[in-house]
Amino acid sequence: MNKVTFGTNLIAQAEHGGFYQAMSTTDCADATGIYKEYGLDVTIKMSGSQVPSSTQLLMGSAVDLFMGYGMDALNI
Repeated sequence: MNKVTFGTNLIAQAEHGGFYQAMSTTDCADATGIYKEYGLDVTIKMSGSQVPSSTQLLMGSAVDLFMGYGMDALNI
């Protein structure tokens, strides 16, 4: 199982629902999660006004992927 940490661009919002839903649902009765189906152990870290930006989290290796603009990752 590959561990992956995903950073959102804000605190949890409706637009992020699909990322959270994929953690716990599948089309089977024993919902194990779509991520797990593909061999991923995903942790979601929320960003927000009291949390460093997703870019800072990425650059500090606190997240592996983040929701944002590609240019955000390049603007250091």
